[in-house]
Amino acid sequence: MFEKLLSLINTNQFLTGGFILGILGGLLVYLRSIPANIFYFIKRRIVFSVEIENHYESFHLLSYWLQKQKPLFRNKNFFLREEQRISRNVELDNDDNEDDFGNISPKDKKKNKIFYVPSSGLHFFRHNKKLMIIYFFRKEVNTANSSPEYESPFRYSYTVYMFGNNIECQKTIDTIIEESSTELSKKTDGKIKIRASAFMQRYSDNFFGWKLSTYKHPRTKDTLVFNDGFYEDIENDIDKFLHNKEWYKEKGIPWRRGYLLHGVPGGGKTTLIETLAGKFNFNINILDLMNEKLTDQYLIELFSSSKDNSIIIVEDIDTIFNKRTPVSDKIKITFSGLLNAIDGIASKDGQIIFMTTNNIEVLDDALKRSGRLDKHIEFDYASEEQKRKMFLKFFNGDDLNAQRFVDIMKGVNISMAKLQEHFVLYSYDVDAIFQNIGELK
Repeated sequence: MFEKLLSLINTNQFLTGGFILGILGGLLVYLRSIPANIFYFIKRRIVFSVEIENHYESFHLLSYWLQKQKPLFRNKNFFLREEQRISRNVELDNDDNEDDFGNISPKDKKKNKIFYVPSSGLHFFRHNKKLMIIYFFRKEVNTANSSPEYESPFRYSYTVYMFGNNIECQKTIDTIIEESSTELSKKTDGKIKIRASAFMQRYSDNFFGWKLSTYKHPRTKDTLVFNDGFYEDIENDIDKFLHNKEWYKEKGIPWRRGYLLHGVPGGGKTTLIETLAGKFNFNINILDLMNEKLTDQYLIELFSSSKDNSIIIVEDIDTIFNKRTPVSDKIKITFSGLLNAIDGIASKDGQIIFMTTNNIEVLDDALKRSGRLDKHIEFDYASEEQKRKMFLKFFNGDDLNAQRFVDIMKGVNISMAKLQEHFVLYSYDVDAIFQNIGELK
């Protein structure tokens, strides 16, 4: 067969020419690919690259490092920031002098410092004489069905290129991350990490995770305006729970604790949670059950992935379920899925959950029972004791006017939030408190 083919080639001039052209064409294609092959061969052996996506903490730490660096070449593409941030979605509390209620006086308020952060594209930096080429990529994603409060319409990633062997380059990245983490820890020492549940994408993989939103100064016990013993009862309950892990194990009781905070709006539910988080060095994970992409399976994964030093908060649970029925077609999780996430087989030991509601009567008994929401705490309108404490918080030592205020406000149902708003507004003059007291009735 082979000899017959050679014979045809030798005797047929057109076949011979076509055969030669085919060989030359193939050779030319091969020769043209040699530079590219050589480039990728060299790149694989001397160029180190690593991709870091924005749902990893390393991304925020690298962003924090980048905003303090000076590029090697002039760059004309920046993001403008009016305060120093860990990354594009995570900001640090400023250092303004706040009063006990988080208010900043005009004389203490500092002018925001402007930062220019490298925008999309290639950027060149140097770390300890080592060249770093960083490509910042921003991709717009469809967030029509996501929670706008916690999710960005963009996904971000850094790809870092360096020359050298893998071990040296990895050490450089590790050093940058460690330096940023150490410096950031000093700035955020004593602050609470606030994370929120968010839908995330990594290539073809979709999942839910806890996305860092901000750092916050914890409230301290002395800033609270509750009835005597109210806060201490809850603090002691949590302390007892945390120190009795072995007791739960011996009794065969799941080591979990749930709290249901219910009552009037503006009663101090969120304030209580933030204060307890500061007391026990907890971080806060805010669970958004309204997200249309959140399913029962994703919900279980969120509960199980919550870190040990974090508490999970579900605010306004009455806006999610009326008894066992979702209040909106947009809610994809089921009532049984929520129960399984709280205390099912995959639930996590040591977990502390806080749920808040203004309408406890619409909650199903299966959710409120012990083992899921063990302790129910009611928040009512401001009592006489709270009204007196609030007055003295702003006008310390003025007991006479404090009693006068309590007498005038006797029998008036008012939330603590509304009461505090009045004192903040007229805190410059005690007479103004009484002159405008009609606003509270």
